[in-house]
Amino acid sequence: MAVTAGIDPRVLLLITEAFRHGKAIGAWADGLDALQTAGIAPDAPGVVTADDPATVLEGLTEMLAHHRAWDRFTPAVRPRPRSAPRHTPGADRRRTP
Repeated sequence: MAVTAGIDPRVLLLITEAFRHGKAIGAWADGLDALQTAGIAPDAPGVVTADDPATVLEGLTEMLAHHRAWDRFTPAVRPRPRSAPRHTPGADRRRTP
């Protein structure tokens, strides 16, 4: 990864990996530039930004209790509607006497 906008590529890697893993991320000051360079929206789920570190810390502390920012991910499987019949494995096989 090339150095972009004076940001250490290792920092960008850490930010993108944390985001990909659903971890809470906080940024202020130059950290906002790092988020932008990494392609992460400052209003993305699980991302806290502010002008001062105390506000960021307060938001992060709350998010860390949830371990991950699950709202960041789209469910891979849609829940089955309650009215849909349940499928029993093997029920569609025809039995022969």
